[in-house]
Amino acid sequence: MLVQHITSASPNANGEIVNVEDAVTLANGTPATATVQYEVNTDGTIKINLGTAQAGGGQATFSGSGTLFIPNATQVPSCSPCTFTANTTGTITGLPEPLNATVTETATSAGSQNATVPAGSFSAQKIHIVLNMSGGIGGTTSILQGTVVYDIYLAENVGIVEISGGTVTETVAGRTFSVQSGDQVLVSYVP
Repeated sequence: MLVQHITSASPNANGEIVNVEDAVTLANGTPATATVQYEVNTDGTIKINLGTAQAGGGQATFSGSGTLFIPNATQVPSCSPCTFTANTTGTITGLPEPLNATVTETATSAGSQNATVPAGSFSAQKIHIVLNMSGGIGGTTSILQGTVVYDIYLAENVGIVEISGGTVTETVAGRTFSVQSGDQVLVSYVP
């Protein structure tokens, strides 16, 4: 189960910065946390600045930086698919050198759909997102392999109203784990 908490929100020169803490229980019962920063820009794009993640009471800690994108309203209808690539750098407890990874995000428009969430019903653009990640240390590229799949629903002048459950599959240093993520929905909205 994924639980998210907004820890802070503040304006910046491009729009607004929203910091979110994610807490999830892995399939083996191990708790994991991640801190993610969203930059919601005035042009409608959303940058996801990768933060820190921790699993198993600090046994596997990752901290790093990099940016992913959610397409803006004018890009959405033509995403067939849109592809974005980000390079990330981070450290993982127990690894002697920083981890360098490439994340490729593929966003494919699934058209306009009605999204009904606790905050109301919205005409939204559904976007299918697939993130593929590959990284390594010391010139290798096989330490980290991963795929994240989910759908987002974007409503004009509102933003993300729903992120439907997906899957996260990661292989780190030969150990594979999978997490089924739950739905995230907009609970309240004041125009």
